[in-house]
Amino acid sequence: MQRDITIFISYAHEDEQLCRKLRKHLRLLERLKGVEVWSDHTIRGAAEWERGISLYLDTAQIILLLISPDFINSEHCYTIEMKRALERHEAEKTSVIPIILRPVLWENTPFAKLQVLPTDAKPVTSKGWYSQDYAFFDIVQGVRKVIEGEELHRPVSISIGDDHQHDFSEEVPGIINFYGRENEIAELKRWIVNDHCQVVAVLGIGGLGKTSLALKLAEQIEDQFEYVFWRSLQHHSLQSVLQDCLHFVSNQQRAELSEDIEGQLDALISHLRDHRCLLILDNFESVMQESDSVAGSTAYGRLLERVGQARKLQSCLLLTSREKPKEMIHFTGKSMPVRALMLSGLST
Repeated sequence: MQRDITIFISYAHEDEQLCRKLRKHLRLLERLKGVEVWSDHTIRGAAEWERGISLYLDTAQIILLLISPDFINSEHCYTIEMKRALERHEAEKTSVIPIILRPVLWENTPFAKLQVLPTDAKPVTSKGWYSQDYAFFDIVQGVRKVIEGEELHRPVSISIGDDHQHDFSEEVPGIINFYGRENEIAELKRWIVNDHCQVVAVLGIGGLGKTSLALKLAEQIEDQFEYVFWRSLQHHSLQSVLQDCLHFVSNQQRAELSEDIEGQLDALISHLRDHRCLLILDNFESVMQESDSVAGSTAYGRLLERVGQARKLQSCLLLTSREKPKEMIHFTGKSMPVRALMLSGLST
């Protein structure tokens, strides 16, 4: 199952009713697939609208363009939102899916080369559908196939800010306006900046926005660190992460690494003592069942133990996970340098 997938819907306001119907059909993906759907409906306040749209466009892993005569006619939709979406698609940093809502001449548009929905590009409002529900069902089936076929372009590593050292290997994902988590942000900032916690876990079921929360937090505390390093752990071994991280915090100098994990962890701990580093590991639950073990723990579990129990670190390891790693259970507490925050759903 994919985790924390974000979908942004770009549409003309004249098509708002059709957009709302589509969101209803996408609801099951939100419930079952860890999907979060964004549109301008999720932005509170006119003052934040333009910035919110920009951040959603720069963050979403799937962008749905709801095509209609009004979308083509809209300067904002066609020349701003669509242009940015296609730029990110060309850079393989998002997946753009045009959805034909109403009949319009679209074959010569910049998105014409993309796979469109519904099937056979039959407009949602076409009488060829028994009802619009059948059209939206077809669309959601197509979106689900993109998700399950792992065709998403996911942010794997990030850098945040212009005045700090950062990992250059991937694009910096945008950070959305994260409403309703002010208390959680404040507590995490206190743990990391004031209490100098060495390991902090953000825990919760899929779809609560753990990744977005971590991104927003990193944006707010970046000036406290020399280095900010990000990895999603869905497809990374500990050895590859250690190699990338050590290369990064040593200012891109390639040094000979120990062949064993403990030796590599020794090198990492040394750097974390000498420099202020924020290491963010997303989707930690995806490596919690790995078979490789070191000193009786999983390899990533050993990383938690070493960082959490090290003395005089200037750095913090921030992780997101659906479950609490067992290695944290015995040394987590309010007076300890290892803490965990359990997210709950937002009240409506």
